[in-house]
Amino acid sequence: FGTGATMSACSQLMQKILNGSDDMHWKIATAAGLAEGVLNRENYTLMATENIFQRIMGTPATKSQDEELKQFMNRIIAVAEDRSANVMERQAAVSVLGYLPPKFGFPLLEKLIHNPVESELHADAIYALTKQGLSQGCQILTSKSSWTSFTPSIRTLTLSLLISKPNYVNQLYQAIENGIIQTTEISSSDRQRLLNSQDKNISGRAKELFSELESGGRMQVYEMFKSLDKTGDAKMGKEVFIRTCSVCHSYAGTGGNVGPDLTGVKNQPADALLLHTLVPNYEVYPNYLAVIIETNAGDSFSGWIETESENSVTLRTSSGTQQSILRSNIKSLINTGKSLMPDGLEQTMTQDEMIDLISFLKSGG
Repeated sequence: FGTGATMSACSQLMQKILNGSDDMHWKIATAAGLAEGVLNRENYTLMATENIFQRIMGTPATKSQDEELKQFMNRIIAVAEDRSANVMERQAAVSVLGYLPPKFGFPLLEKLIHNPVESELHADAIYALTKQGLSQGCQILTSKSSWTSFTPSIRTLTLSLLISKPNYVNQLYQAIENGIIQTTEISSSDRQRLLNSQDKNISGRAKELFSELESGGRMQVYEMFKSLDKTGDAKMGKEVFIRTCSVCHSYAGTGGNVGPDLTGVKNQPADALLLHTLVPNYEVYPNYLAVIIETNAGDSFSGWIETESENSVTLRTSSGTQQSILRSNIKSLINTGKSLMPDGLEQTMTQDEMIDLISFLKSGG
């Protein structure tokens, strides 16, 4: 309706929302859809200080209409804050906050994404912060306090939203330059997307920021091994795997469970296996990024997030054990942006042993 109806009809619907029955469920859901539809109209822009619902109602609004709208917004904020309310109703209210001027909606949205207990609202709050493409939303998401508290899945969602909006890319770059976001957290496909951008400013800065990752010291080590014209011995490679890799990884039913099971990598090209072995941070699956959790009691745990629910987070630690922590007991969650796997694996073996290891991984066990 918001996309296709006349603005006069949208104004009438907005009046019904403000003056209709006291059931906030349909009001919030309808307001969210109406705002989204209107903002999706071609060439429809909104100033940072504007209220989308005032625009829909038309100007000038009467004093009573302004008061009705103010009361409606306050009730939306109250629902979004109410932990006893239905989750779906709270999610709809959070969505509406993204359409309000930043001074109304952003303080609560920022509070929600920093609260580990409100995990069911994190994604909705992040979407809301980026709905209008305002710089204030990006600033909140790329602040150190926000970024270090995000779980891997939330970081992935946030990066996809930031990269999809050209006006956010420069702020993303600034966060990388400030050391808040690590280049290793940007997937190789997204790095290539930025490097190949038609916008020379975007592609130029990408070349500067990703040069070490794409062609730095670790990549030089990879290129050196890649150029070796040798055939590996899979049987010898198995011994190398057991000695060097099996503490963390399993293969064909043997080994540890700190990192991912490598049995399926046999279908990958040998060069790709060599790359991820020598440059572990070139591309890390979000679920395997190392995090550090400090509890309210002062305990500290590190590992990768194996599972998470509304109430708890379960880490797989570097020793291979599980550690479940209630969200209410989490004081801080810091995402390092790096793999648990260290650089320099080639220093623990000879060149021939490295080639043998890759042959073993290709053999399928």
